[in-house]
Amino acid sequence: MRAAVLSNEAKSQPRVRTVDQLIRGWQRQDGGAPITFIDLQNPHCPLPIARLVDLAERYASTLLARGVAPGDRVLLLLPSGEEFVAAFLGALIARAVPVPCVFPVVLGDPAPLMANLASIVASARPVQVVTLSPLAKAAAGSIMSGVGGASAVIVPEDAHATPRAHSFPTVDEGDLALIQYTSGPQSEPTGVALTHKNILANIDGITAAMGLCEADVGLTWVPLVHDMGLIGMLLTSLYARAKLFVMPPQVFLMRPHAWLKAISDLRATLSAAPNAAYQ
Repeated sequence: MRAAVLSNEAKSQPRVRTVDQLIRGWQRQDGGAPITFIDLQNPHCPLPIARLVDLAERYASTLLARGVAPGDRVLLLLPSGEEFVAAFLGALIARAVPVPCVFPVVLGDPAPLMANLASIVASARPVQVVTLSPLAKAAAGSIMSGVGGASAVIVPEDAHATPRAHSFPTVDEGDLALIQYTSGPQSEPTGVALTHKNILANIDGITAAMGLCEADVGLTWVPLVHDMGLIGMLLTSLYARAKLFVMPPQVFLMRPHAWLKAISDLRATLSAAPNAAYQ
């Protein structure tokens, strides 16, 4: 593993202007699978770039067909998987603003998680929520009841069945690209609004600091709703055109050593995690 050290404050000059363009670079490269999902039952499930682009554009087309306008917020209530990645990028292609939320896999009392979710909804005022079919009814009632109910809920089956649009809005680097909320364990979640320019400056700096390139291999179990998983690993890997392996956070929580074993087996050169993971 390499340590990131910057000896000066070099001006960021990202090679793309908007986050959604990250997957276009992979398209022009040589195809392949930029992301592979792994868990204990299914060691390797690659997401080819052609499928990722197709799914992302179908999510974008679904949002546009629902009347989503530039700057509208779209709540993402999905686990760390291909649907999350496609829905996130699809929202950006539609010039909407994705709002990732913790997927409700709760082992204990669900009340704090639901309270945090209600606070995020009240703050972000989303016009659509993307979630899995088993949660659609609950999302329509408890989350989106005041802004359309069932008509404001999108499930993967909806997006997969939507024809791809012939054209999409032009995205600008000054557009909002993400509203990132704190997890809120000690207080109500606080949102930070990030533009495409903000995010690209960040990942360009990470890439430069660590000298990342196409030969690198990333591995993460950190949920993609968090900045370390989403920006530090997913978007940075796409920017560096390095392959990324994504492990469900539950695997790490149940078997922490599986993370270290995967680093060894996959010869990973980049794997970010919070201090608590090392402890």
